[in-house]
Amino acid sequence: MKPITSYSALTSLITKVCFILFSINTTSYANSCEEQGCSSNKKAAVSLVVTPDKDYAGKQSSIIVSDAYIREMPPGQTISASFMMLENNSDTDVSLYKVNSDIAKQVELHQHTEVDGIMEMRRVKKITIPAKGEIVLKPGGYHMMLFGIKKGMKSGDSVELKLSFDNGTEQTVKVVVMDIMQAMNLNKKIN
Repeated sequence: MKPITSYSALTSLITKVCFILFSINTTSYANSCEEQGCSSNKKAAVSLVVTPDKDYAGKQSSIIVSDAYIREMPPGQTISASFMMLENNSDTDVSLYKVNSDIAKQVELHQHTEVDGIMEMRRVKKITIPAKGEIVLKPGGYHMMLFGIKKGMKSGDSVELKLSFDNGTEQTVKVVVMDIMQAMNLNKKIN
């Protein structure tokens, strides 16, 4: 067996191992879910980890997306928010600068900050993921706002978001819709 001599070979190996482990866990959960009579929407909810895509030049993305969800909206609302963890495996900072989705007319990057004791939400041009680091998009911090949502979304549905990064890569992420209690439980896990 040859030793791994490059960062990209190591990253590729780690991605394959993670995919295999995730597939085993997902299959196990789906089988358990079937035995308990879960709906197909609940089975889809386990798809919270996304492996890196490649850009049009075949360049491997260094960003791994996990724990992605969109908050379920009350009936009649056309605005929601999406949250996730972004992990950067590269040696340089990478910024998320654009998000698109067929489900919404517009998706914007936002940040909550405290100014003079008052929380304010402002649009930001980018969210930077530090080299060899991660950033959590969560309530009260960085997040994505979806405006003009074209159809109602209920817990268990999934939506695709296309993430564009300043290193030239893009990822299409399948994001599950969660009700407030599911989202609170996930936020406790990743905080």
